[in-house]
Amino acid sequence: MKKESPSNWQIVWLVIVILILNAALILGYYITFHRASPAKSGDNRTSSIVPLENLGPAPDFNLPDLEGNTIRLSKLKGKVILVDFWGPWCKSCLDEMPDMDRVYRKYKDKGFELIAIAVEFDPDPEKRLKKVKRKVKELGVTFIIVMGDDSVVESFGGKSENFPQAYLIDRNGQIRKRIVGARNEEYWENLVQSALFE
Repeated sequence: MKKESPSNWQIVWLVIVILILNAALILGYYITFHRASPAKSGDNRTSSIVPLENLGPAPDFNLPDLEGNTIRLSKLKGKVILVDFWGPWCKSCLDEMPDMDRVYRKYKDKGFELIAIAVEFDPDPEKRLKKVKRKVKELGVTFIIVMGDDSVVESFGGKSENFPQAYLIDRNGQIRKRIVGARNEEYWENLVQSALFE
């Protein structure tokens, strides 16, 4: 028995369907694996906005920096602040700090401040300070470093075994994001922009 060959119209429709499916696959791949490029605007905003929450007011603290000067969080109200808890013993904390520093230097003149609270468990206060100073010198970071302890971590609702962890505070002193675990420079920049330009 002789098989019927497909008509020209059937072949045309088959080609059209294949082309549409290919276009859909390419579009799906692009959306999945390629991030949107930064928007061309005067304030250098990117199109990757990080959704912010409202987690209540940030607890105030008075903590010494590495030179013994007291830093009070509430005195920085009016700025977007990233409070980062870290320790010299925490490898992922140390890995992400240069990325954070690049973002800090880019936005510090636009109303952004970064305070990294070091938690070190050596019982000798002088040794604690030396360990932190040594790591800060190795990293070459330029943002504010202060000495803290578990009680400060707990006042934010965190635990030192979950380092690194950070809290984004808006200009009104409200915690808008809690971040547990290390992130890259792109994430930190998108987060800071989300708060600065909301």
